[in-house]
Amino acid sequence: MKLYAEYRTDLKTMGFPKACVRAKWKQRGFTIGTSFWNADHILEVVEGGGECDLGGYQTLCVPCHKKKSAAYLKQRALARKLAKQQPSV
Repeated sequence: MKLYAEYRTDLKTMGFPKACVRAKWKQRGFTIGTSFWNADHILEVVEGGGECDLGGYQTLCVPCHKKKSAAYLKQRALARKLAKQQPSV
């Protein structure tokens, strides 16, 4: 709720057209008109988290979800790179 309140304050006080305020928030990773929150699989889908019940989800703000996903993708890419470097037996 804090982020939404900040967005509403920006709309009222910045003195810019709504498009400028939306552009500022889009740069921060938010798509205005949608939720500030995402449902995130605690265990990544490729690791078997796609078949989870509600206990397998967590709610993250959009920037945190993007950071978590980016960190996982970076880790996965590194693991693939290391696997390619290992000699085949």
